[in-house]
Amino acid sequence: MNKKYEEALKLYHEALQLTPDNHILYIGAHLSAFRIVKFDCICVVRYSNRSACYLLIGNPQEAKNDATKCLELNPTFAKAYHRKGMAMKALKEYDGAIESIKVGLGYETNPQIKEQWQKDIDQLLQINAGNNQVSLSCLVPMALVLPYVADAISCRSPC
Repeated sequence: MNKKYEEALKLYHEALQLTPDNHILYIGAHLSAFRIVKFDCICVVRYSNRSACYLLIGNPQEAKNDATKCLELNPTFAKAYHRKGMAMKALKEYDGAIESIKVGLGYETNPQIKEQWQKDIDQLLQINAGNNQVSLSCLVPMALVLPYVADAISCRSPC
């Protein structure tokens, strides 16, 4: 399976080489009453899809980089926020992952996708809470510390 993603990465890379920063090379637009109703920016989708491939083959840093580039080109592309968040999760950047997916939720319109992304956030919150807990086994017993605290308070011990 990784072989297919690696081949896809190669093809996305080649496609992006053709238009590295020209994200408006291909725009499909529907014109109605002289207004542009819908834009489809293929370069943004290429960065987003390449980000997904990087994540699937185990390269979360590159996945995050591509999702970030995608968001530079289109800051309202919800899927890129989610992909960035999942890459950050893999990098153990939990606070950033939560924030990124939350921003994406604001742009996503599909209720089923929003529900799944909320589950992703809930899972990240649980992981993050577990990482922020203090292990009681690491604490020094109070009985060992208290005499020194008492001495320090009464100034009986030399400083």
